[in-house]
Amino acid sequence: MTLAPARPAATAPVASTGAVPPVVTAVLVSRLDPVGAGEALRALLTQTLLPDEVLVVDRTRGAALPPGPAGEARPAAGPSARDADDPPDADGTDDTDDDAAADDDAAPDEAPGPAPVAPVTLADVVATVAEHSPVPVTVVEASPRIPVRRAVHAAVAAHPPLGEAPALLWFVPVGSTPEQRTLGALVDAWRRSPSAGLLGPKHLDAASPNRLRALAIRATRGGRLLPRPVPGEPDQGQYDRMTDALAVPFAGTLVERDLLLGLGGWESSFGDVGADLDLGWRAQAAGRRVVVVPGARMRTEPGVAVATAATAPRRRAARRVALARAPWWSTPFLAAWIVVTSVLAALGLLLLKRPRSAWAELSAVTSIEPVRGLRARWRTRHARVVRRRHLRSLFEPRRAVLTGWADSVHHALVPPRPPIGDQVGDLNPRSWLVK
Repeated sequence: MTLAPARPAATAPVASTGAVPPVVTAVLVSRLDPVGAGEALRALLTQTLLPDEVLVVDRTRGAALPPGPAGEARPAAGPSARDADDPPDADGTDDTDDDAAADDDAAPDEAPGPAPVAPVTLADVVATVAEHSPVPVTVVEASPRIPVRRAVHAAVAAHPPLGEAPALLWFVPVGSTPEQRTLGALVDAWRRSPSAGLLGPKHLDAASPNRLRALAIRATRGGRLLPRPVPGEPDQGQYDRMTDALAVPFAGTLVERDLLLGLGGWESSFGDVGADLDLGWRAQAAGRRVVVVPGARMRTEPGVAVATAATAPRRRAARRVALARAPWWSTPFLAAWIVVTSVLAALGLLLLKRPRSAWAELSAVTSIEPVRGLRARWRTRHARVVRRRHLRSLFEPRRAVLTGWADSVHHALVPPRPPIGDQVGDLNPRSWLVK
């Protein structure tokens, strides 16, 4: 467990009797089109613990939903031009039906054309969903050319908090739908943990809610990301006792507003999972815990809550984070270690006839970029509160990496055999070597 000081008095949770509840701002981040925004906003407005306000970061730049059954486009509303110019009769009745009959007699061969379809933008979707909600919803436009995390940080910094109570931010990108008790579980965990600064939920697959998508970002001191849990792994409660983590994915994160602004937000040069890893790393160094709340559940689509290095750029970004956050005197030794381990891993993968994986592993050598590392270290500099040795338990040990390599070699040499008899119900069939 991280040794961290208690939360400052300005943001410390107090007793339930006469306590001032925190002000929670749910930040909904759209895609480049409005698809899925309505469903995500409805999920926010139907929480058992409602947020105090919703801030919608609009990255669509006025893009509209496609018409048809798949979209949400609707026929143009409002009176027609003839209705506006044709007042009711003197007896108070409307002669629209008579005019329509006259038009039919005048032009019997004309078939009525399709009703005009009005394009539906994100602002229209927000206005429709939040029409009868007691929670105020604010839409803030952001350029789609700006990275998502930088746009969110700018929107949050420009949006003043409500009142003097502790301000919490809950980030929900479109594609990750929270269950009704998600926000309540996150806020409850924040109240019970005096040093928690970032809290993350459990991400389940949107199509198969019984399978895990992501939980926490787990890495070694050298920046090697370990896929635990593996996306698609059955959720059997095997990770429900997990609390402290090095970092959590951006989707679903509950963070204190003062902490996020004090750390300077995300370092966008590290990409997505690298930026999340870097933010959690810096929060731990600043004396704030990163906590996983398995009781808070979100149903997430693939590619939204990323906690593993599935691509070569993400591997390199995680390595750059490790180099940027390591002590200056140990950076040369860490760089040499990254080169040696990457070359050895690439040679082993070549022997296992996996050239693509070998090339991706060897590409981690290109993460050694001193100039970019120094820039990232300077842009996100802050005073350390917790010593590095106190964070040792948050990193994955080397034996975890060796175990993963041994499992890869085993599955390559001895593929699992089909289950027989009572083993059919086993979700993880094993080969004879490990029986």
